[in-house]
Amino acid sequence: MLFRTLIVGCIFGCIANIAPFLFAQDHIRLSDEDEELVVQLLSLPDIKRLKPPEQKRIFEQMQHLIGMVQKATILNDELLKNLCEKQCIFFAYEKKAYIDLATYFYRKDDFQNTVSNAQKALSAENIFYSDPQNQLDVTAYTYLGQHALENEKLLDAYNFLSQALVRNSQIVLPYFLMGNTCFKLKKFSESIEAYTKAFSLDPTPAYPIDYFFFALGLHKAGYPEKAEQILLLGILAYPNEEGLHLNRGFVLREMNNLFLALLEFQMEMFLLGPEGRFYQSAHTNAMATEKLILQRNDVHEMELFGHIIKWRQYMDGKKYPLAIDELLALKQSLGSSHWVINFYLEQAYFLIEDYEKAQKVLDEMETTNPGIVLTNLLLADVYLRMANIEQAKNYYSRASAIAPDNFRVKELFDRISAVKISDNDSQN
Repeated sequence: MLFRTLIVGCIFGCIANIAPFLFAQDHIRLSDEDEELVVQLLSLPDIKRLKPPEQKRIFEQMQHLIGMVQKATILNDELLKNLCEKQCIFFAYEKKAYIDLATYFYRKDDFQNTVSNAQKALSAENIFYSDPQNQLDVTAYTYLGQHALENEKLLDAYNFLSQALVRNSQIVLPYFLMGNTCFKLKKFSESIEAYTKAFSLDPTPAYPIDYFFFALGLHKAGYPEKAEQILLLGILAYPNEEGLHLNRGFVLREMNNLFLALLEFQMEMFLLGPEGRFYQSAHTNAMATEKLILQRNDVHEMELFGHIIKWRQYMDGKKYPLAIDELLALKQSLGSSHWVINFYLEQAYFLIEDYEKAQKVLDEMETTNPGIVLTNLLLADVYLRMANIEQAKNYYSRASAIAPDNFRVKELFDRISAVKISDNDSQN
């Protein structure tokens, strides 16, 4: 342990000279009383000779401090670890002490220590901590279940998560993990049931894989409309995630909505370009869907696709105003705005150097599909062309915050830097 016991035989004796190390203002923000209390508690040798009321008071003080450190503006990681470990030494019989330490290691992605402390928690009791809703056992079984799931021990994961859900059916994370586990076990009806409950409680903890598995399970069960809605929710939650548009395209195509399926395949292609993992699959399926549209020869679909055909012809012939007219007519015929159509429209305005209209289209794209890296990069590029460097930097910063390693982000950074250098040279 970092903090050595200097005083033996008293509860709050002389204080070791460690306060500046613990409580520098750039590390943590606690009240003066809490700072003093931390030093006192960490200096205690043991509490075995104390009566239960005094032990309970110390437990409550440690719980207060652990909660305060977790909420600190800047987390003092070492202090939190020392408080949790000291609590386990003092209260080796207390379930909450081991859950606090397990949670500390869980947030550090240290699953070996997370599992060890979760197992100890299940063998401990609630002496000073009241847990009428069994949240501590649920947390322990959830940690064990997640660890088993990540190591592909699916039956163990299923059993651990079942124990968690038996103890409390209103905590969301075990449901998401159970949905994932059951999907991998090919228990699709149970997977759908678990995901349905999870999303009804709180969709916030869902990862992209949860949207994939939930939608695929619904699709396999014969509910393509529900699957398409789940994928749409996933797209809104993770606008730059690869594969969501591709899978939505598959579902829409099976629902015989070929034109929207085509747009989704194309959007998958554009999000990350040829570097995307699913670019080739999206391209192949886009081509196949175009053939299906022509083969089926549906009146409404042919009207929509006809605008795309003419737009391509006009773009190839560099007749950009006519290409713009086709896209505007397509938006009117479709009755709604799709990101891909607006992307084509913005590119046409860009080519005729009508940057103000390009910017308005991009604003619409960002409103209807917020958070897409490419949209923000295109906005930065347009503002760069309009010599509005501050706005260009603003949208570049947004894109960089979302995807700092994106190759387009790096390219645009070089261009903005080049413009700034050129401006400085001109001023000099």
